[in-house]
Amino acid sequence: MKQLFHISNTTSESGQEVLCVRLGPQHIAFCTTNKAATVLHELSYVTIEPAPGGGWNNASLAGLLETHPVLKASYYRVVISVDFPQSILMPAVAYTQQEGSVLIQSLYGKDLCVTVTEAIPEWQLMNIYAVPVAVQEWITAQFPSAKVMHQYTAGFSRLLAGEPGGCINLDIRRDDFTLMAAKNGKFLVAAANEYTSPEDILYQLINTVNHFGLSQSDTLLALSGLVDKESALYRELYQYFIRIEFRDATWQTEGYPAHFFTSLNDLARCVS
Repeated sequence: MKQLFHISNTTSESGQEVLCVRLGPQHIAFCTTNKAATVLHELSYVTIEPAPGGGWNNASLAGLLETHPVLKASYYRVVISVDFPQSILMPAVAYTQQEGSVLIQSLYGKDLCVTVTEAIPEWQLMNIYAVPVAVQEWITAQFPSAKVMHQYTAGFSRLLAGEPGGCINLDIRRDDFTLMAAKNGKFLVAAANEYTSPEDILYQLINTVNHFGLSQSDTLLALSGLVDKESALYRELYQYFIRIEFRDATWQTEGYPAHFFTSLNDLARCVS
């Protein structure tokens, strides 16, 4: 495991600290914040080598608790986003439990994974996704009262669906990215992919724009995560999109851009 970021600010004295965790195939990011999600107390961003040979298993998850005791403390609330990409979004009216499980198993296999289903009533969707057994058992044992959701479920709350020209939310992590798009109140797509170069991300964006008939000049591209205006990725994006905005967090992270950890801030805000 490698720690990319660590921020330590003030310590809560209210007894109402919130712990937010995002856990994916090659990362875990977590923070403690006040109940209103306006003050950041502590934040860590840790990466792990991919499987096989790496990835999250019983040993690595146990080691995480030893190296980061903040995860073992007591909190007013705990909210967790499962950032694994194996997900199917389908209309709620067409969903059946058996069909959802069969679809996940047929697309991603059923070995060593647990199938979870979440309703997204405001969008009339069902999110069926797969979580590695070791991760699911760790979350249940360590955070039995946590609010747990998939990254797409969490992302819907910050998707500006009313944008007439369309909106694409793009969140960048070290090795992968999440993209969600909507237009005129309608959900279009959610996707999570690995990348090795800016061109990989740009390809997915252009493909999304072309497939759904969006306009590169009218679509709002809302950025968050590990990208800044001096990066090669931003320069590539600026050549193709006119309306680019950073989604800033509601807390301050001294020394880092305000949008670096917006996805964690989103979790804190959804329970504030």
